Amino acid sequence: SEAAFAEPEIMYTTALVVEEGNPFGVETLDDVQEAMDNGEDITLSVLTAGIEANYATEMGLDYQGVGSADEGLEMVQGGRADVFAMTAISLNQMAEDAQGVEVTEGFVQEIDGIKQYGAGSTVFRLDDTDTLNEYNGHLAELKESGELLDILSEFGFTEAEVPPAEMSAEALCAGDLEALQDIEN
Repeated sequence: SEAAFAEPEIMYTTALVVEEGNPFGVETLDDVQEAMDNGEDITLSVLTAGIEANYATEMGLDYQGVGSADEGLEMVQGGRADVFAMTAISLNQMAEDAQGVEVTEGFVQEIDGIKQYGAGSTVFRLDDTDTLNEYNGHLAELKESGELLDILSEFGFTEAEVPPAEMSAEALCAGDLEALQDIEN
């Protein structure tokens, strides 16, 4: 290991940008899959380099890859895509002043029954264990008191992006998503 990670500070969820009124009624990629399976003419767009492209591939969804978030938003605005999937916090900021579209609530995608949690954290040098432990202690206090949400909400984050106390850096760094399946988010 090259670095030490603090406990997670934020959680990344996925959301969908859809035409205003959400004509297909989709709230998750599972809904998009169901619409496609039912033969509906629904077009999904994702960032080629985004995690949602991996989700779509794993789910067997047809999609149009785009090179930028702006391009994905413009695809929906221009009627060239019905849905653009990306990180919820980013989409909420982007679509705030965008015309003719809305953003669904953020969600954690499941692939083969496993919730695909993603999180952000502060990184420390391996030798800085005292600082890391002190940081994690204060972070736990902020989470427990609700103050972390107060701080994050100033930057557009919601309760959906605050990781539950049970979500650990150890499980995330090990890629052990199965260990996180029972947490409430």
